[in-house]
Amino acid sequence: MPVENFHSEDHQFFKPPFGSKETKTTSRIAILFPGQGSQRVGMGKELLEKYGSVRKRFKEASDIFGFDIAKVCFEGPQEKLNGTAYAQAALFVVSFSAFEVWKSEGGLSGHEILMAGLSVGEFTAAVASGAVSFEKGANILKVRSKALDEACRQRETSMFPLAIGDEEAGKLMQNFPGLDICLRNPQNQLVIGGPVADLDELKKSMDTQDENLKVQGAFHSRYMKSAQVPVGKVVIGTKFKDADFSLILNGGLKTTRDRTEIQADLIKQTASEYNFRGIENNISLPGNRVGETIEMGQVPILSKMVERQRGGKAREIKTTSGYKLGFRWQRNPQAA
Repeated sequence: MPVENFHSEDHQFFKPPFGSKETKTTSRIAILFPGQGSQRVGMGKELLEKYGSVRKRFKEASDIFGFDIAKVCFEGPQEKLNGTAYAQAALFVVSFSAFEVWKSEGGLSGHEILMAGLSVGEFTAAVASGAVSFEKGANILKVRSKALDEACRQRETSMFPLAIGDEEAGKLMQNFPGLDICLRNPQNQLVIGGPVADLDELKKSMDTQDENLKVQGAFHSRYMKSAQVPVGKVVIGTKFKDADFSLILNGGLKTTRDRTEIQADLIKQTASEYNFRGIENNISLPGNRVGETIEMGQVPILSKMVERQRGGKAREIKTTSGYKLGFRWQRNPQAA
């Protein structure tokens, strides 16, 4: 369904999920997990030094991924951390560890919780929701990052950001059939991906010399189809259960706790457009009663998207000991 045709009656948010006893006054918090582009050298260092649970998760994930995640996170360099395998491992363990600390300090109390993520963040959300264990989630991402890396080596592809409306984008894509829309963000922010030569032709037609994004390839496009096979095998072969918290699936048109729906979405997104604009629309519909979001990330990329689109305010949040956890967006910050 196009974003422009996004109607409340199409949403499952308006039904109490899976036997919930919520009342009309129950407030909801949407917990967001970021994707690649949010990684920064030094992220998670304070949390690891302070919390034994964080040290445990770093050790578990490092054993699975096969490299010292803490070393790459804390020492970089940034160019190395930007690599697909390193970035996905780092974002997964830091974001999930932050969520566990926030949860241990009472963050879930008194609220109905929804979860969503961007790209690799959807895998983190699946683990945080209880649909799959931390260890199994890390193993899936190990396979995913390797598969994406191999797909990127098959053909030189990249990604390029554009600020245009959907109608204009549709016409543009007709003129460049080798390109795909990879990411669809709020406020007409799109990311186009495909062969570098095709992107060069696109930029020439637009009379721009802006650079492509510093990524290995055209993620969330047809050029990642080869990665979808191993990702599908490992996701299907991994034991999932119905989630404890509802997930907003890619595109925002459905929330679910059903394990098979979650698995299917994780597989599909590997080689398909990731529509965070739809997720943001889902979060922001007044009838959904989401008064705030919590982004488990080091930079407020997702929080700022919501803030620019909906107003309100995104602010840094910290642990009770004063260590940075992420960012909170509130629709009405004066009421907090």
